[in-house]
Amino acid sequence: MRGSDTDVDEGDENDALKDVFSNIPAGEAAVSTIDGVTLDITNLVPAITDAWTYDGSLTTPPCSEGVNWIVMAESMEVSAAQLKAFTDVIEDNNRPTQSLEARTIHGAHWSYEGEAGPENWGELAHAWGTCEEGTEQSPIDIDTATAPADFSSLSTTYGTSALNILNNGHTVQVNVDAGSTIDVAGKAYSLLQFHFHAGSEHTRDGAQAPIEMHMVHQAADKSLAVLGVFITEGSENDTLKGVFSNLPVTSTPVSTVDGETVDVAGLLPASLMGWSYAGSLTTPPCSEGVSWMVMSEDIEASKAQIDSFTSIFSDNFRPVQSLGARTLTAGN
Repeated sequence: MRGSDTDVDEGDENDALKDVFSNIPAGEAAVSTIDGVTLDITNLVPAITDAWTYDGSLTTPPCSEGVNWIVMAESMEVSAAQLKAFTDVIEDNNRPTQSLEARTIHGAHWSYEGEAGPENWGELAHAWGTCEEGTEQSPIDIDTATAPADFSSLSTTYGTSALNILNNGHTVQVNVDAGSTIDVAGKAYSLLQFHFHAGSEHTRDGAQAPIEMHMVHQAADKSLAVLGVFITEGSENDTLKGVFSNLPVTSTPVSTVDGETVDVAGLLPASLMGWSYAGSLTTPPCSEGVSWMVMSEDIEASKAQIDSFTSIFSDNFRPVQSLGARTLTAGN
């Protein structure tokens, strides 16, 4: 069993939890579903995902042990009114801290270099063991002798999103408004976000592109599909112009840039051809079961645009992993 914990401090109103605090039952009640209200779980995780982990238990009876706790280093904020909405109903519902005894707290900070670099990710936290022990890890080197083919079972329905941008300490990420989806062999996935790595994480015949963009999608069953798009130097990229003009230079929570939008369909190359394989997240916890589709046709960005990103993040890529017994498939 795994538990995750994020501290909540008083500050700005929390949009992600707004509907929760507006619908807190005044007394003990059975579960009920609020009509017309949804919760975007992705916005409940802080922008910076460094954390501490330890072996613990449930904090309420029966206090069962065997729980792997992940305590986020960055807090979330709620407004004074939101905090009062909760404490007016329930207050002091905390269990006192328990003795650590012989247990160890693991600092789950990770990096792309040094002791916290990729070769050590699997040792930094118990929950990240897959980074070292997994057999279907990403990225990989693509042997272009496997000729790319059409992603014949891939269809995209992409719209326009506000520019919701953040620097999470490891890359710059854009959270995409609801409504952009793909369909892969009859399975629907919603686009959550896209982000960048310099140089590219996937390589072709051992060669890196200056930047690789990852478009991360999630299905209703929580499975992930990621489109990898190589970005090479060339003409200015009009679709990404607003992104590269508003890159946060330091770690920041998500913010929406007034007047800027992203035409999500314009992020893709003209030809949807490439390679697919079964892989993983390329950052801790390196979870497997990710469906990867890597485009063979690049998109371009100007030198100035590429430099604007690499001046903030360079070498924020995980080295390629062994393909092992997996098969690189042309198309999907």
